[in-house]
Amino acid sequence: MDLDDPEQRRNRLERISRQTAKANHDWLRRCFEAELAYRLAEPAGDYFENIYHCAVLLHIVGDLDDLALFYQAKRGAGDFDLGCGFDWEFLFMASPAELEAHAAGLGRDDIRAWIGEYASSYGPEALGEWLELKIEYYDIRG
Repeated sequence: MDLDDPEQRRNRLERISRQTAKANHDWLRRCFEAELAYRLAEPAGDYFENIYHCAVLLHIVGDLDDLALFYQAKRGAGDFDLGCGFDWEFLFMASPAELEAHAAGLGRDDIRAWIGEYASSYGPEALGEWLELKIEYYDIRG
C-alpha cells in the first residue's frame, strides 16, 4: 500500500492536482498522519517535505475538520523543526472567526486561543499569495 512507504506517498502526492484534491481527501488525511509519524521518527529523513506537500493539498480542500491535524503538526507534535517549519497559514483555511467557532465546537480551546494569537496576521490577499507560492513550489497542477 502506498501509505506504508514515504517514497510511494511522495509519488502519489505529485500526481494529485488542485481539481483532484477533494476526490483524494480521505487518502490525504491518512497520508498526513503517516507523514507526521514519519517526520517524528525520521526528522532528517529524505522525505521530510512530504508533510508540507500534503498540507498544501489539504489546505486546498479546505475542510475545517482538518484543523486539528494541522494544529497537531504545528503545536502538538513536540518537534521543534516541524513546529517552526509548518507555516501557520496552513491552518487558515477560513477566516479567523470561522476557525475559532469551529475550534470552539470541537471543544479545542487550545486551538481557538492559538488562532486568536495569529488572527492579526491573517489577510486574504497575503494568504492567497502564500498559497500560490506553495502551489508553484510543489508544482501542483490544474
